[in-house]
Amino acid sequence: DAEAQGGEPWVTRSDGTFRAAPVTPGRVQVLVRHPEYTEAITELLEITPGSEVKVNIVLKRGGRLEGRVLEEDRTPVIGARLEIAALEGTFQLVTYAAEDGVFAAASLPETVLISVYRPDSVGEVATRFEMEIPPDKRTSIEIVLPEQREPSTFKFKDSRGYPLSRVEVRVVSLDLETLLTRTLFTNDDGEITVEGARG
Repeated sequence: DAEAQGGEPWVTRSDGTFRAAPVTPGRVQVLVRHPEYTEAITELLEITPGSEVKVNIVLKRGGRLEGRVLEEDRTPVIGARLEIAALEGTFQLVTYAAEDGVFAAASLPETVLISVYRPDSVGEVATRFEMEIPPDKRTSIEIVLPEQREPSTFKFKDSRGYPLSRVEVRVVSLDLETLLTRTLFTNDDGEITVEGARG
């Protein structure tokens, strides 16, 4: 904590200036965040013992994204989880669709990766795509999730025909457009059920 060490709080003053101290000497970068702007990060700065470095940082206003999450039959997906992450930088945001499938997110960077999960899924991405977000503008989108696949059941036996329990099974889709990666363990009957794998 900067204040506990006798320094100033690492936030900007009313005129936009700030002082970050103490800072460990070496090569550093300054990462700046503000709720109404996209984050900014400086080039590498070389700080020697006892020196002071001045830097100007320009923040850009982010874009706003509004939309709805729907099934193929146009049914709203209530409680769908959306993870929005910048392709460059550390920005990450998680938001949820409301009762009518509507969601909104503000102060987004220009290019983001959006991952959508159904509310009842366990880490399974329903759809994922990149999107351009114009700065300081409102963008609307409809996200239609692909049809849910039926589950598939697999049974593992040894050479004598007895079921094998607690076998670790890794399931990965060979179709690049199908986001399916699972690690499961067989039950006492030697079976696993993989949700969304049929087809």
